Formats: sequence, C-alpha cells, structure tokens
Amino acid sequence: MNAGIIGTGHHADRMAETIRECGDLLTLYAVVSDDVKAAEQFAAKWGAGKSYASPEELLRDECVDFIYVATPVRERYELVKKCLKHQKRCLVEKPFALNSAQTRELLYEAEAKNVLVQEASWLRFLPAARQVKKLLERGVIGRPTELTACVIPEITAISEGENPGERNSALLESWMDFLTVSALLFGTNVSKLKTETEGAGLFEVSYYDGRRAVAMASGEDAGSKECRIRGTEGSLAFGPICNPEYIRRYDREGNLAEEYVPEKQGKERVSQLLAFLEAMAQENLECEGLTHSETLRMVNWLDYLRYKRGVTFPQEQQSDLCIFEGPGIKRYYIMPFRRYWIDCLNCIANTLLDYGYGVPASFYYNNNYSYELTAEETWSGYQYKSLAPVTDSFKILLDVRTNHQRACLSQEKDPIGVIRKALDEDKIVRVAIDLYYWVDSGMHYRHNHVIHYSLVVGYDDNRQELMVFETGDYGYAEFRVPYDRAVEALRANPNNSSISELNREKDMSSLGVDTLKKNVKDIVASIDQVTSNPEELWNVESITEEEAAEIFEIIPTHLYSLQNRSKLNALLCFQADEEQEAVRKIGVQFKEMARQYGALKNLSLKLRMKAKKKERIREMKDRVQELLKKEQGLWMEYVESI
Repeated sequence: MNAGIIGTGHHADRMAETIRECGDLLTLYAVVSDDVKAAEQFAAKWGAGKSYASPEELLRDECVDFIYVATPVRERYELVKKCLKHQKRCLVEKPFALNSAQTRELLYEAEAKNVLVQEASWLRFLPAARQVKKLLERGVIGRPTELTACVIPEITAISEGENPGERNSALLESWMDFLTVSALLFGTNVSKLKTETEGAGLFEVSYYDGRRAVAMASGEDAGSKECRIRGTEGSLAFGPICNPEYIRRYDREGNLAEEYVPEKQGKERVSQLLAFLEAMAQENLECEGLTHSETLRMVNWLDYLRYKRGVTFPQEQQSDLCIFEGPGIKRYYIMPFRRYWIDCLNCIANTLLDYGYGVPASFYYNNNYSYELTAEETWSGYQYKSLAPVTDSFKILLDVRTNHQRACLSQEKDPIGVIRKALDEDKIVRVAIDLYYWVDSGMHYRHNHVIHYSLVVGYDDNRQELMVFETGDYGYAEFRVPYDRAVEALRANPNNSSISELNREKDMSSLGVDTLKKNVKDIVASIDQVTSNPEELWNVESITEEEAAEIFEIIPTHLYSLQNRSKLNALLCFQADEEQEAVRKIGVQFKEMARQYGALKNLSLKLRMKAKKKERIREMKDRVQELLKKEQGLWMEYVESI
C-alpha cells in the first residue's frame, strides 16, 4: 500500500519513520513540499520514490492509497478539502483543523462523499495509555479524583500578516494532547471547562462526579512530561505522555508500591497507523478508537478555551469557534450521531448519549432491537404492514433526561417562542413534526411519513431559522429550517413534542456489548414471527398497481433501516478480541448482508417508476425473508462462539 505525505517537518519525519517500521504493509511512495529542495531531501532521507512541489500533483497520482497531512494546522482545512475533492483518504495530524466550523464541515463532507478521513490523535491508540485506563478501572488507586499534566502555557493572538508557523501548531497540539488524555482516562461527562485555576494551572476540566483534570503550565513540550492521577488509595504516574516508558503506582503516603511494564507496539504512531489501515480494509469512514463525534468534541473544547482567552487567528472569525453566540443566536455544539441511521428516536437518543455520557461504542451497535411488522397507510387509505428493526429508544431517552414535560406545539400560539425559551434554558427540545413541510433534502421519507421526531439544537433570529438534526440524503445531519416552514410543519402534526433536561449525572458506562447475549433470543423469536407469516409483509394481493406504487414510497426507508442494522451487527462483531476470530468472520457475513440490503434499497427506488410493481414487491419480500433467516443462523453461531 502506498502512502503520500504532505509536509516535511517534525510530524512528517515521525510518520515516515513509522511507515518504515510497518515493513511490508506500507511504502512511502511520495512527499510534497512547496520547497522543492526540501521535498527532494526528505524523499532521499526516507526512501520515497517521488517528490512533488504541489499537493495537486500528488492527488492526481492514482498510485497513492492514502495521504498523511503534516502541515501547520492553519493549512489543513484547504488540504483536506482538496483530498476530498479527489476522493483521497487522508490521515490528518491533530488538531484536525483550526476550529470547530472547519472540522464540522470537513467531517460532514467526508461522510457525504463516503471517504475515510481521520484525525491522527495517536495518544488515543497507545497501548500503554489504554493500559493505564484499565488499571484505573481495576481500582488500583481507589476512586480517581484528579489528573494533572503539563502543557505549553499560552497560545498568543496572531496579528494580521504574521506567520504562525510550526510554533503555534505545536501550541494547539499541546493543549489538544492534554484534553485527549483527560477524555481518554476520565471520560467526557464534563460539567465545566475553567480557564483560571490555582497556582500554575492554565485550565481545568471539571466532571459531574467531582473529578477534575488540571493543565499545568510548562515552557517545554508537554509530550515529554509526566502525567499523574491521584485517587482515594494512592496515585498513578506515567510518562512521557507521548509514549510512556514507565507506569508507577504510589500508596497514600507517596511511597512507590508497584511498577508496571508499559505495553508497546513500536513507535508512538504505529498503533494509530495500524488502526487507520484497518479502517481502510473494512471500508469504514472512521477508526473505532476515535470517532468523528469525538474529534469534533475535542476541537469544541479547544475552541472554548481559546475563546475564553481571546485567541483567534487572522483567517477565522469568532463565529467559527464553538462557544460563539451572537445576539439572537443560541445553539448546542454537538455532533449528530452519524455512524448509522435507523429511525428518528434512535438517532436522537444516541446523539444525546454522545453528548456527555461515557457510553462504550459497542452499545450503539446493540440497542435491544427486534423485528416488527409496523402498521403503515398509503395516501389513498390502503393499510398494510412493513418491516423495521425496532430499538428501545424510549428507554434510552427516559434514562438520560429529567424534568420532562410534554408540549403540544401544534396548538401553541407561538411555537417558535416556546422552543426558543426552552433552548435559552439549556433544555433538550424534541419536536413532533411533519417531514413533508420540514426539510427539502432527504430520500428516505415521502408524503406518507408524518409521525416523526426531530432534535432542535439552536435558533438564529437574524436568519429566522431553527437549527435541527435531521435525516437527509447522507444520513443524520444538521439542517436549518426557516421559522415559517417550521411553524407549518409543527401545525401539521398533532403528536406531543417534548422538552427536558439532560440527566448529566446519570452513569451510563455499564451499557455494553454483554447485553447482546440476553437479547439474541428475542431477536431470533422476532424473526420467527415475521418469517412464519410472510403474507402479512407488504401484502399486495388485493390492491391495484397504483396502490402498490404508494407502498414503494415507504419500502426504501425500511430497507435502509435493515441495511444499517446489518452494518451495526458487523461492527459489533469487529469489536471482538483478536482471539475471537470466529466472531469477526460472522461480522464479515453481516457486512455482506448489509450490502445486499443496500442493493435492494437502491432497486426499490428505481422500481417506483417501473411496471409490474406488485410482482416486484413479492420478489423483494422473498429476498428479505431469506436474509432474515440468514441472520438467525449468524446469531446462533455468535452465541456458540462466545
């Protein structure tokens, strides 16, 4: 596999060294620098076959499998945009981009174009860092209470015309390193970020359970420093942060009690690079160890700290930073749960879980689902049953919310005012709307889908728009809905909306893959119920071709859900330990099932305009029944394998 590197600085050197360490897996194919001599010297030093003077030359080279972006942070946005334009996968040095606005745009575009892009936050993938996390989970120092580490003290404002250069990239990276360690070891259920702390502290990350992570000032590279975690029964120290050489436990009196041998996987970037190659092999859009949601969360935290300290760069506006709220503007800066889309409640529930709860990713792939024949009705009044994997999203929403109240917005004199007031009070607003009047984009719904919920995350009085998370052509994304269109959609749906607060102190960390074992019986039983009554699914025996055409308006939606359910089952299996190779093989079969459901979905979209629709529905029904039986067999294999 051939790698290209853009940049010839420190990070480029370290990545070239890492590629060499990967042996036959990778070849450093080419390097790019606008300094031709620097590119040639770099190529000679690390054995790259080619050197280019511009990114465009590298991007046009069809032999390049992926690109590592190692330029200063101010240049990364434009370079990643160019990579996406040429459909080139890329690994981008941290931080991914200059601010949350740039990061959000690039991640959305990458997912829309089905291109793998990944932040190279290699701290997340260090075996030793994960080893420290497991020690904390084992309770070797009791209950952890405080984490301290050093970072470079100040990011100074850059004046117009001044070249921030590598120095300021390093400053951003240093702050990001600390926030990454904090999130990795203490989680993301954060109550507050403070920029004024006692003593030599620079800033502090406070958690709802009373823990805190304090960044201490240092004039040196933070990666070379020690990180210390204090607990009720002692403390744990490891360093250097960039790739720990030691892990030591001390008792309550400060005496050395135990020393652990740090786990290694070569140079510090090797684990990250191998995870990226695995994502490429699995055709995933993100690495399992660092999702796009988490990338955006980290840059949001960094934005907040920069905003509070008054630090902006010439090429950005204050409004590019996540914390900015101008007059008449209010919003939550959270990222919608975009790993899959099944139904509106599921996506809302998992978006809220992503927003501050330390829930294992495996939970998202196993949500107590079962298959049900759901009641549907065409515009002409014909009633029939369609198929969908139903998840227990109501239970999740009950778990993570408090102070819940119903709101019949269709009857409110000023529904926008009710929504704005709730958002001003930092409440979660889930509205019942008629999708037909809501957003222009979206292939998954047509006129007949009116019982639907959307998550409102902000408003902009200046532009007279609501900001919402909603389903579109590429899954769950952020949209803006004009106030007049929003009112029309709300008036058309009589169902109750809900306004509530997040129960941020709720401990959701126990949710995980183990619960799947308990659910397999229910999944298998639900498949039996569906397949034993094949005539009930998409019953077309007594209807006209015109009514069958109306059924084709909803079939793609549910086939899309079935496709994503199989994708999730595959991801669940891919999370298995390496020794559980049998489970990973089951995952490969689930992935193939997802491909087949996807093919059926695409076919159903085309058949809406074709003749003999009733016959086509019968054929699709038979194929779906076969795939459901296949899933039954795979779950039986899964139970036997674990």
